[in-house]
Amino acid sequence: MKPGVLVGPVIGIALLLTGCGHPAPLAAGSRPALPPVPATADPRGSRSDPLPRNPPTGGDPRGLNSTQRTVDLHDADAVAVAFVVRLQLWDTRLDRRPNDAVRRAAAYATPRLRSRLLAAQPTGGAGERWGRLTEHRGWTTVSTRLGGIGESPPTTDRSAVRAVTPVCVDHGSDGWSSFPDPLGTFVVVLARAGRSRVWAVSSYTIQ
Repeated sequence: MKPGVLVGPVIGIALLLTGCGHPAPLAAGSRPALPPVPATADPRGSRSDPLPRNPPTGGDPRGLNSTQRTVDLHDADAVAVAFVVRLQLWDTRLDRRPNDAVRRAAAYATPRLRSRLLAAQPTGGAGERWGRLTEHRGWTTVSTRLGGIGESPPTTDRSAVRAVTPVCVDHGSDGWSSFPDPLGTFVVVLARAGRSRVWAVSSYTIQ
């Protein structure tokens, strides 16, 4: 299992530039280890630090479809998918660097994870994929598949684990398109303070 931010945040460009695409099938009988749900995770934050509802970069990226724009924060599936979609989605009309995708995803993270995501610094250059996307004034669309990695821990009032596999396509304003290599399946850990509270992502790994 590749490290994501179970212990630390995705470090900006290094992870994002790996790209995503058509997922490879799991080996027969494989059952990956799933990360533990932190007992102390609290998606509520303080009254002065509420869970943000809008991406820090402002506006909706072109790649979000009508279904993806509306997220039911009381649905663990919906929050896990929203986080992964935004983590993998770029729009060069809005974004000035690849790491802006991380900033959009942070809107669906717990305060602790959100602060780590927003503080993450790029670990290298912008990369070939980002360069091609900016050259074509492009954007990314992301479709997802839930499950497929084996049995997950049971969902409780305060914790849940979801597996989300993203499939990305890059589009250009000039009609260009590209299918990035697969990144893998995101094993997303979610937490909430109780049944009536909203879900938020507390950590994740990539398989």
